[in-house]
Amino acid sequence: MWLNFLFSGFNPTLAPLIDEPETDAPILPAGDVKLLISANGLAVLAFGLFPQALMALCAYAIQQSI
Repeated sequence: MWLNFLFSGFNPTLAPLIDEPETDAPILPAGDVKLLISANGLAVLAFGLFPQALMALCAYAIQQSI
């Protein structure tokens, strides 16, 4: 366990998580990114509430491929 702890401190992928940020400026996504994330969230919500529509579409696709 200690060996893992020692080597994980030298992991270069952890540097962005440990180092201090260069600036305090917030990261602002572009408008199209906000739109895509919102559409994705709505799709997840819709397919979560009504999964039978997605399952029927998958079943149809499987039947057509056979």
